[in-house]
Parts: sequence; structure tokens; C-alpha cells
Amino acid sequence: MRAFGLIVLGLMLPLFATPAGAGDAPPLRYSVEADGTQPEQSPPVQSQGVPAAAPLRYSVEQGPLPPPAAAAPVSRVPVSAAAPVPPAHQPEQVVVQAKAAGYRLGSGDKVHVTVYDEKDLTGDFQISGSGQIAFPLIGEVRAAGLTAPQLGDELAHKLAAGYLIAPRVAVEVATYRPFYVVGEVNKPGEYPYVNGMTALNAIALGGGYTPHAAEGVIYVRHEGQATETREEVNEGTKIEPGDVVRVSESGFWVAMSFIMPLTATMADARYGVQ
Repeated sequence: MRAFGLIVLGLMLPLFATPAGAGDAPPLRYSVEADGTQPEQSPPVQSQGVPAAAPLRYSVEQGPLPPPAAAAPVSRVPVSAAAPVPPAHQPEQVVVQAKAAGYRLGSGDKVHVTVYDEKDLTGDFQISGSGQIAFPLIGEVRAAGLTAPQLGDELAHKLAAGYLIAPRVAVEVATYRPFYVVGEVNKPGEYPYVNGMTALNAIALGGGYTPHAAEGVIYVRHEGQATETREEVNEGTKIEPGDVVRVSESGFWVAMSFIMPLTATMADARYGVQ
């Protein structure tokens, strides 16, 4: 009986003993790959225009773990700066500006004088028939023939001579002297000048042509000149302040002005009309 017990114990000892090399068993390795076959009972759901993904197949193997795959380098694509967004279209502002800096002032012009930090000396001044303006403190100052910047310099020079320390003066044209439209127009006369005046504008202000007018041509006498210049009536013909615009009579009516008296005289002689 004792011998039988020893035999049973000897047979059971190997079951509790740790087998040699058991701690060195290779780890399990898992892999996932796509299975090219698709089960018939569960067809993959395919969205419109997107190919269906193949089902995955899982397997378990034994053996050493493979070294981790090197991470794919991240491609860095330089992002170009976004193109500047053009600003929304802004309607062009119509700004009425003074004539060019070369415009010469004359009798009838009105200028706006600004003396910075001196409100009592700032205001509008009319250029008199003698070509001068009456300015506070310094009295009469010659303005005709000067440009607006030149007049500003002259005023600053005179104010600095015993009245103000380093005065700053700005001059701009407030109102231009008028121009004149005469001859074969319906409303001849004097008209206020506006910046950008053309021959077409002048004829329109004069009420348009009369039936006897020679259309398309005008004669312009600039201020200070003794002779007229022949100009075409279009947008390119500019009118200046103080100009005299004359619309002449057409050649037909000029000829008729000579022919009609002659025909009347001949008729009187023929029929004896006293």
C-alpha cells in the first residue's frame, strides 16, 4: 500500500513542476490583413461613388515580435500665403478740386484763406477789380496774377513781419470768376465758372444754338488776350474763368444777310416801288 502511494506521488510531481524553458516561450504575434474573399451572406455596404473596403482577417502566430516599422516621414508641404482678397468695390467719390496749382488768380475770384490756430484770420476773401484782397492786420494784398500757394506764402510773409510767430497759411480757390457766352445762343450772358468747364457745357448754359448758328465751332478769347482763337465744340475744349465764348453765324446766313438787301433793291428798281 505504501509502495502504491509512492508511485502515485511520483507520477503527480511532474504536473506541479515548472517545465524547463517555460519562461522563454515566444510571445504571441498578431497580424491583421485584408481578406480578398467576401462572405456571401453579408455583402459589404457600399456608398454611392465610394468603393467598399475588403473585410479584415485576423491571425495569431508564435515567434519573436518583428521590429517596429519605421514611421513614414511626414511630408511637409509648404503652404503658400493666401492671395490677398481684393477689397470690395467702392464707388468712386466725385471730389470737386480746385484747378491745378498753376492757376493764376484774377479779379472776381474768391479765395478761402486758412491761418492755422487763428480763427479770426480765417475766412473767404473776394479779389477786387484792382486785383487785391483786404486782409486783417496787414491790409491790401496783391492777389491777381499769383497762384493760390504763392498768395499763401505772401500772406505768411506779411503776417510774420511783426504780427504772428511762424504763421502757417493755406489758400484755395472757393469760387472762380465768371465766363461769358455771346453770339448765336439763345441765352447769352455771364455764367459762373465750375471746375472742368468745357465748350459743350458753355453752349448748354447759353441755352443752345439759335437757328442761324454755326454749330461745331466757337471762338474763345482768354482773359488778358486781344484776339480770339477758333476751337471745336467737344469735351476736349476747356473753358477757363474769365473767357469770352462767341458762337458765330453760319456762312449761309452771312451770305443771306448780303443777298436779301440786294434782292430787295433789285425788286424795287424793277417794279418801281418807291
